[in-house]
Amino acid sequence: METTNSTRETVFTQMQRFAETQLQLTRVDCGEVMTVTPDTPCYVTDLSGSDIQQAMAEQTEARQLTRWRDDYGTLGAGFAWRDTSWRLGVVYERTDSADLEGRPEIQSRKGFVIVTIDTLE
Repeated sequence: METTNSTRETVFTQMQRFAETQLQLTRVDCGEVMTVTPDTPCYVTDLSGSDIQQAMAEQTEARQLTRWRDDYGTLGAGFAWRDTSWRLGVVYERTDSADLEGRPEIQSRKGFVIVTIDTLE
């Protein structure tokens, strides 16, 4: 696995490009939403949860490591990024969640997505 040439910053940039182009996600301010790190990106989408699952199944940038888990309407799964030691966590939440009340820029869309980055090691 490639580790030395794939810094977190490089993978972070690649992942953002992937999220915005391949998954058609739009970045938004996370606001009060709990994220893993301060720079963890938050996105909105007009895709349904099943559409995100399908899009992730069809893409070739990330290999699925964990099955999708549905935790009261919040979907999540882990993916290995390309041929590196980096892992992406993809979390999809329906925008009718009480956690997103008062966020019209989010609630006007179908889904709220958080993508986390961590090492596999």
